[in-house]
Parts: sequence; C-alpha cells; structure tokens
Amino acid sequence: MNILVTGSSGFIARFLIPGLGAKGHRVVGIDKRPGPAFGDYFRFVHGNILDDRAVDSAMSQVDLVIH
Repeated sequence: MNILVTGSSGFIARFLIPGLGAKGHRVVGIDKRPGPAFGDYFRFVHGNILDDRAVDSAMSQVDLVIH
C-alpha cells in the first residue's frame, strides 16, 4: 500500500514511518521541514499541505493518508 504521512518530520512520524516500511508499505512524507532519511521505501516532498502543487506531487498513487 502507498501511504502519505503529513508532518513527516514530527515526533510521531519518526516512529510511524519506519514501522510502516517494515510492514512492506511505500511511504510518502510531506512537511515544511526536512526530516530524517528513512530508506528506499520512503519519498519526501518538501512543502506545506496548504500548497496545492506540493499536495498533488505527494498524492500521486497514494492509497491512504495519515494526517
């Protein structure tokens, strides 16, 4: 499953994203701040969720959003 995580540089996401990757999910993170590099299963989109272009880029082929 392809999962978008908003606020991917935050405290909860630092634990959530590796857990999702360990279960075989592909994860896209969107945030205003750069965060940790997680692994091959992770793609980072730099931007604000109020920016339509950033959200469109992040949402490509996403099945689930965790906000």
